[in-house]
Amino acid sequence: MTFSSKTQTWLWIALLAPCASGCGGGGDRLPLFPASGVVLADGKPADGVEVRLVPADAIDDRDALRPFATTGADGTFALGTYEKGDGAPAGRYKVTLFQPDQPPGPGHPNDLLGGQFADAAKSPLEATIAEGPNTLKPFEVRTADASSQTPVGPKTNDIDFPE
Repeated sequence: MTFSSKTQTWLWIALLAPCASGCGGGGDRLPLFPASGVVLADGKPADGVEVRLVPADAIDDRDALRPFATTGADGTFALGTYEKGDGAPAGRYKVTLFQPDQPPGPGHPNDLLGGQFADAAKSPLEATIAEGPNTLKPFEVRTADASSQTPVGPKTNDIDFPE
């Protein structure tokens, strides 16, 4: 069966039209709330740290949303879930940190934090995202070269509310 080019065009439009309204349109997206913070390693701002939040009650769920950010030179980050910096769903999370020793490219980077915060099931770091803007307490950690391999700051990281 052959179709004219005009008919083929209309068939493609008919097939793709549902995707235009449903694919990536955000209809099933959870509400997100601004969330930012800072990572300090050995008391200094940590650049290039990959920060990921893993739902505390769904650590092994590969389909669970995992807000993500990378710290800047000043150690700060703004979490994103669907897009860079768009926020995170409300909830309680385990926090993973990974600071690669090389830029993206060929080869497997080593973690300058010694892998101590790379596994959500083992990371002592936690955060809670509430509805509304969230400024997380600083994640204070030690690098793999530091004598101590334990976090300096609190193990939980609830939001700070302005006074």
